[in-house]
Parts: sequence; C-alpha cells; structure tokens
Amino acid sequence: MTMSRLLVVVLIVFSYFIAVVVTYDNSTLYINLDNQNHPVIRHSYFNDKFPNLASISLQSCQIVSIEDGCFSGTKLRNIKLKNNQLTTFPDFRLVNRTLEVISIINNKVTEITSSDIGYLLNLTALYVGGNPLIRILEFPKFLPSLVAFGINTTPLSCCWDKLWLKGDELSTSFSNSSTPCHEPSALVGVTWMSITRETLSATPCGIHAIIKSADFHPRRLSKIHRHMNKEACTKLVLLTGITRIDYHNDWQMSRRTTLTASN
Repeated sequence: MTMSRLLVVVLIVFSYFIAVVVTYDNSTLYINLDNQNHPVIRHSYFNDKFPNLASISLQSCQIVSIEDGCFSGTKLRNIKLKNNQLTTFPDFRLVNRTLEVISIINNKVTEITSSDIGYLLNLTALYVGGNPLIRILEFPKFLPSLVAFGINTTPLSCCWDKLWLKGDELSTSFSNSSTPCHEPSALVGVTWMSITRETLSATPCGIHAIIKSADFHPRRLSKIHRHMNKEACTKLVLLTGITRIDYHNDWQMSRRTTLTASN
C-alpha cells in the first residue's frame, strides 16, 4: 500500500470515528463506541462536549493510548476499556471527582503504581483481569472507596501480603479461575472462598517462606540459589546472616557471581 493510500485509509477511519461521536448530542448520558477500531483517544473527541456524560464504553477498539486529561467537562462515572491494547494505566485526573468504575480487562498493562490511581478517591470498582501485571499493588491502601476488585490469577502467591484481598469491605473476583493460588503447594487447587484470612496471615511470603521451610539449611543453598536473583539473595543474606552465597543472574544464566554480605 502506498503512503497516499495509507493516509486516505487513516483519514477515513478517523473521520468515521468522529462521525459516530458527533451523532450523540450534549444531553447524552451514555456513549457506546465498541468495535470502532481507533488506536488513539484524543482530547478533542469528548472534552467539553458532553456535560452530562456519565458512562462510556470503548471496548474492542484496538486502543493503544488515551491522551492525558481526556473526558474533561463530563460527569464520567463508568468507563469500559475491555479488550484493547493499552500498555499503561490511563490518566483520569480531570474526572477524579466523579469516576467510580474502571474496567481495563484484557489489555497489556504491566504495572499500575500508586501515582496512577492514588487520586481516584471515589473509585468503588476496578477490574484489571487479563493484564500481564508484574506485581499486584495493595489497591485499597490508595483507593479508600474501593469495594470491588477483579484480577486475573496467574501467578498468585497466596501468602500474608495478599491478606488485603480478603478484606471485609472488598469483594474480589478472579477472571479465569476459582482456585487462583499458584503457591504455596498446600493451597494449590483450593478455592478462594475456602481460604480464610487466618490461613493467609499465617502463610509466609518469598524469602520468609524459604527460611521457614522445613528443609532450609545453609548447606542446602545450592538448591535454592538457582531460582533467585541478586535482590532475593541480598534479602536472604540480611535475614539469615549467611555471609556468602552464589546466585544465578536471571538474565544471564551462564554467568555466576559471588555475593557477600559486604556487597
């Protein structure tokens, strides 16, 4: 396809999306633009055009990014962004006083930080299942109004740092399994409903779990360090007082380095 033809196609798609948006008048409460295939959501689409807009659905639109500050001048309470290509959590600062429900299920977001969400003081429901999150933030700590939380399950280490998922005022749902625990082995295959707060609070995490395991002994570190990176080994040194252990670098498995407590 030539550059001129490609430009024409882009303009047609852009014009079609805008044409669909303008079919709604300024009294609109709900907008559904599912399956419109538009990669970038810009300020000009919605800002200061729909003063009564409370809910918008932009599912399966191949969205790659949403410009910071979108949806200004609306009363947005609910936004659905399921099945898109987002890699970062969108900026909703200009609707932080009204926004209550966010769904970004099945995107490509790898991390959600406290600064991404900490301003959403009225958010009651957050659904992030189907995203390759590298860690699970303790969301209620930063979202004081949160009562519903949905997440995918792999991998979920069911130990004391996940106790917040069993909060009395939080309803947690898992997108693809009722038995989400990947570890410890005692909880693999156990339904989430069956796991109590007491069980989670008594189950150590990470390095603590290794140290508390029945077969832990300094002489057996050769079996443990193969699965640990430098950061994990450093924690193990601090927790056990062991002065020297070898570790495998996660990114260069052929390289072997010696870590000492003095490092």
